[in-house]
Amino acid sequence: MKKVLFLACAAFALLMSACTGCNQTPEQKDDAVVIKTDNFEENVAKITFIVNEKYPTYCFYEAHGTLKIDTAGQATVDRTTLEVAFGCMIKNATVLATVVNDTLQLQEIDSPWLEDWHMTPFVPTSLQDAVEAIQKEIDIELNNQPVVLRHQLAPNIYEPQFIIGSFMGCHSITVFSHKIDVPATNGNTAAALKESGLEKK
Repeated sequence: MKKVLFLACAAFALLMSACTGCNQTPEQKDDAVVIKTDNFEENVAKITFIVNEKYPTYCFYEAHGTLKIDTAGQATVDRTTLEVAFGCMIKNATVLATVVNDTLQLQEIDSPWLEDWHMTPFVPTSLQDAVEAIQKEIDIELNNQPVVLRHQLAPNIYEPQFIIGSFMGCHSITVFSHKIDVPATNGNTAAALKESGLEKK
């Protein structure tokens, strides 16, 4: 089984390196990778390219950080809060990618990344799509909330999701079928929002 997963991960790495934009070497400064944007998709793609080059047996597991929504409604993830996790297919190890002072930092940890399936970070639903769909479903404040792209290792979770918020304030949308889940307390969404602190003032 591990051999099959390794081959699948390696094939994905080769495919990704051939896709548009992924075969370009990221900006370098004194052998360090510079990240100066808060664009979620761009940063995750750049980080995935670098990790696949340096750690070819690792696959993407999740990316999380703090959601920022500007006055024009544009959704990004604050790069100083971004953390991208990759799990190894042949041993119990994890690579965590973070951005410190606009510079990518990679840390290899001798323990597995749990509670997620490995997945491709290149999904058809963007962060912007996710935010707009959830806000269309329910009038809530999502700015400064935690956001994660992941495929949870849990019952009845069949595809990756964008998950925004935490605990009672957790809202999610699946990236393929676009199924939206919003909090509810005995069928009273307004009560759940008040409890979560996400209600608009």
